[in-house]
Amino acid sequence: MALNNQILIVDDDPITRELIKFFLEEKGYSVLEAINGEEALVKLKSNNPFLIITDLYMPEKTGIELIKTIRLDLKLSVPIIAMSSDDTDDLVMFAFDLGANDIIKKPIEAHILYERINKLLENKWINT
Repeated sequence: MALNNQILIVDDDPITRELIKFFLEEKGYSVLEAINGEEALVKLKSNNPFLIITDLYMPEKTGIELIKTIRLDLKLSVPIIAMSSDDTDDLVMFAFDLGANDIIKKPIEAHILYERINKLLENKWINT
């Protein structure tokens, strides 16, 4: 496990956030939550999560805008897993082009989420 085991979950749906939080805390991760991209940026200023999991479509600042801000304005290399119920090829490619390291289809399944996080760890996207 990484020395910093804090993960930021960004989703406007409280049920999705709680479900992912439950999955992650079960594996020993510390979880921060934000309801949109704007709140996520505030949390990023005072925390240093080693991974961000964000929905792409939310009111106010979307996950798409959040990823753009993180990559282009803040120039952070923190790994990002994008989430969406839309898994069309165009959206998947768009998410990767924005700077997402992975994309996962909603509804989230625990074993798939764990696999994606482990894959990022193996590929050294996450500093251990």
